Amino acid sequence: MLKTKKKSFWLKIVLLLSAFMLIIACVINPLLKTFLATQVEKKLVGNFYYGYENLKVDLIKRSISFENVNWSFPRDTSVFSQSGFIKRFEIEGISILSFMGGSNVRINDILFDSLILLKRMERFSNKNPLHENETFDFYSLIKGQIPGVEIKTIRIINGNATWLDPENKKVWGKINKVQLLVNSFTLDSTTTATNSGWFSFGNILLEGVTGELYLADSLHKIQTAKIQLDYQKNRVIIDSVRLIPLFSKSQMSQVRRFETNRFEFIVPRVTISGVDMKRMMVKNELRVQNILIEQLRLTVFRDKNPLRDTHHFPLLPQLALLRTKLNLKIDSVSIRNAFIEYEQLSEKTQKAGNVFFEKMDAELRNITNDSASVRHNTSATLKASTQLMGISKLVVSVVFNLPDPNGDHRVVGTLGKLDLTVMNKVLEPLTAVSVRSGLLDQLYFTMRLNNYVSDGEVTFLYSNLKIDKLNETHLQQQNFDNSIKSLLANAFIIKKSNPSGGRDPRTGIVHFKRDTEKGIFDFWLKSVLDGMRFTVLNANEKK
Repeated sequence: MLKTKKKSFWLKIVLLLSAFMLIIACVINPLLKTFLATQVEKKLVGNFYYGYENLKVDLIKRSISFENVNWSFPRDTSVFSQSGFIKRFEIEGISILSFMGGSNVRINDILFDSLILLKRMERFSNKNPLHENETFDFYSLIKGQIPGVEIKTIRIINGNATWLDPENKKVWGKINKVQLLVNSFTLDSTTTATNSGWFSFGNILLEGVTGELYLADSLHKIQTAKIQLDYQKNRVIIDSVRLIPLFSKSQMSQVRRFETNRFEFIVPRVTISGVDMKRMMVKNELRVQNILIEQLRLTVFRDKNPLRDTHHFPLLPQLALLRTKLNLKIDSVSIRNAFIEYEQLSEKTQKAGNVFFEKMDAELRNITNDSASVRHNTSATLKASTQLMGISKLVVSVVFNLPDPNGDHRVVGTLGKLDLTVMNKVLEPLTAVSVRSGLLDQLYFTMRLNNYVSDGEVTFLYSNLKIDKLNETHLQQQNFDNSIKSLLANAFIIKKSNPSGGRDPRTGIVHFKRDTEKGIFDFWLKSVLDGMRFTVLNANEKK
């Protein structure tokens, strides 16, 4: 009898619940759908202008989705800062009570499916410069609508972003096929006040398939393959970074009209570790522990036929660092197994000479313009080792005096044994001079340089040096005049060996005035050659 009463009781409960659900489905459900759709449209749009084609509401999932959404920001101007399109925008797990009580809106998941974003980079415009301390206040998107938003996860599937340069009416950069996951997102007035206008979150995982960035010189672009970002691990990994010239070697000089370097490189992998991403977003300060660049292949080409740009004054590295608006500190940059080639087309011979460096390993430490960091450590250092022409080991150490306003730095280096005829690949096309014979035993140099002048010493130990003067058109010793010049040079101008005659080795004195229209590597090379000149040539002779 008791069991029968229990069955009857539970049957009544089931029937009552069924009736209640039927009432919700027939009466309350449409009302709640309308209410939920209205509230979401009203409260979550903020300062956006938007439009969409279809709206769906699912009360069981407590979700609302928009299809084919177009938007722009801000809504009160004809010139957009951001605009875009979303194939499907879905909000799932909405807390309906949070809409009623005036508290933060709580949401389980927000999905952006097939997002297209266009962003104007106003910093390219002289009329509307992006000031150094200007930041975007994300709370302005919801201010006056709701107190705040709490979201467990935000996902972007197949996102595509493009940054526009409005001044030149062209694309500045883009990233494609982005997959993004953000956890524990919070946006309210308190959070933005303590984070310089930013929201807070637990973690960000980002993966992009391809990316492009056009450089300010309008001559090159950077192209990347896969990009991975992990906020919690403070790490960014970029596969296959390429610097691509937009013009051929012959076109580059025509477009630029002045002497300029044409760069081309590929790096299979770049790993950026110890990135303080929160500090970057909140304070606009870059802090990185290490950047690892593996198997870089860089080629540089320069045509000497165009005019020199007399208004081009490349800064020395630490002076350029001081002028960088971004406050930065990079503990170290490591380069492993790099190949670098420099090629130059002579305006006299119309031939190109090249020099290259193989198996280069380098370590650059304490790259910073932060005043507190500079006070703690006043030096940035570079140590590099490589093989000149794939044969002779070159080791260079550089110490940059960071606080010095004149770019003070010291360079010490050594170069090992080398058959000097190997250097004819660069000497003959560029100077119309050929090394007939000569063996380098060792080259040692130590110099102190600043923005204007270099001073130091060069010890150039060599033997059996002989040269030939060549015809500038055919790069051959075709006539009697060149033969006489070669004979006179070897007999009276060039010193055959160092040391010689049982005397101590000669030391070349460096005192070289910098050509301020050229960069630091030209400055270093010309300073070393200045010291070598005093070693190789007899007194009062020119190179």
